Amino acid sequence: MNSPGQFPNLDNVQGNSLAGFLKDHQAFVFFAVQDRAAARSWVTTLADNYIATAAEVRAFNDLFKTLRRRDDQRPPPIKATWVNVAFTFAGLQALGMPPAVEASFEDDFKQPMSQVAQSKLRDTGVSDPANWAEPFRTASGIHMMLIVASDDENDVQGTVDRLSREAEENGLSQVGVESGNARSDEPGFEHFGFKDGVSQPRPQVAPNDDPSTDGTSPWQFVIGSVAPTPISPTPGQPGYVPPGPPPPAPAPTNDFLVEGSYVVFRKLQQLVQAFEAFANASTPGIASPEVFGAKLIGRYKSGAPLERITSLPNVDTTSGDPSHAHPEVLDNTHINDFVYANDTPGQLVPRAAHIRKTNIRQAAGTARRIMRRGIAYGASFSPNAGAGTPNAAEAERGLLSLCYQASVMNQFGFMQQTWANNADFPEAADGIDPIIGQNGQTSCPFSMPGATSSPFNIERFVQTRASAYLFSPSIAALKQIAKFAG
Repeated sequence: MNSPGQFPNLDNVQGNSLAGFLKDHQAFVFFAVQDRAAARSWVTTLADNYIATAAEVRAFNDLFKTLRRRDDQRPPPIKATWVNVAFTFAGLQALGMPPAVEASFEDDFKQPMSQVAQSKLRDTGVSDPANWAEPFRTASGIHMMLIVASDDENDVQGTVDRLSREAEENGLSQVGVESGNARSDEPGFEHFGFKDGVSQPRPQVAPNDDPSTDGTSPWQFVIGSVAPTPISPTPGQPGYVPPGPPPPAPAPTNDFLVEGSYVVFRKLQQLVQAFEAFANASTPGIASPEVFGAKLIGRYKSGAPLERITSLPNVDTTSGDPSHAHPEVLDNTHINDFVYANDTPGQLVPRAAHIRKTNIRQAAGTARRIMRRGIAYGASFSPNAGAGTPNAAEAERGLLSLCYQASVMNQFGFMQQTWANNADFPEAADGIDPIIGQNGQTSCPFSMPGATSSPFNIERFVQTRASAYLFSPSIAALKQIAKFAG
């Protein structure tokens, strides 16, 4: 993508899109505009006094990592609380954005979320927007989202309370809040028990960065000064035959969009007891429940690859978690050192496995990648928990999913619609993604080569409880909002 320069201005980019908060406690606070003029003025106050930039977050994270390397036996004696802000299309309309800004946004961002969710993301059945809680059921009621993240849960609550009071005094009303925390029993692991965030993109975002990235550009996560080149499908490439043309590229961007990001918020409920029962069931042809679960995800719970690791050719990854005997597979140099070129039939990693669906590990898929910033919500499941307790099977738990991208249509939207939800991707009758795939049914097909019971009929272990498309402007753009004349 073309851009204002080779690298984004990290002092102008909001912190979470490129630097990442990496915090154990987060809150997502939703507001509606009641007084346009007062709200516009307060957004400038936010930009001046509260919004964390990518440069600030990056500097803190670098210091934190340096201190941890010096003493890995205890957490570094520093902490921080960060705030970022994003707006729905309805919210920018409520603030009076000019027609030129409005025209520059992608079509899906402009549509009501319920419409996009049903027609494109296939949030139907139990995941239908009619079953979502407010304020998400009436998406036009959400105008702004504040993201508050901290190392200290009390600091999150204190910041939320303070900003909510200020918002109420300045033309905004709080309409909802979602809170998440890293699991206390297994920090860094999601509720199904798998290590999360293992294969985040690693773009080079500043000249002094290590240039040995994974091929992604920072302009895939923040918007450049002109429209990106349309992404074309490559039908001749093995294992990558998406049906139909890709979504159209957006129109050349207005300056308001430059160095901002599209943000997708999804509240995804995880049915942990059902997932564990299914993975532990007798599965002829599969070595163990551990391997069977890994085949649904594409990795073992530790994060170790199920696919063979190129840099460790003598390590057997197929019969059980290799990190038990070879902890080195979890090192950064090995944990993502694999592709699927020698496993076209999906004998090791089924073609519909979650990580194979959403990251095809081919050059043609690099431009589809997203920057994930989610966090778990709810207490961990315990099979011994009594009914009505936070750890019981019926208690709600899951993921507050957040991702950043330069094009919501070409990245998250395409990934969900054309890859995860498509039973014929990469090949016919592979099945939908068993984790995030949506098909409007209570179950979905899943092909697992080598298992004598394949294809399996898998229950919907993840259900959508809320969703919103938002836009996270640059710091400069946030200050433009006060000058909107509408």
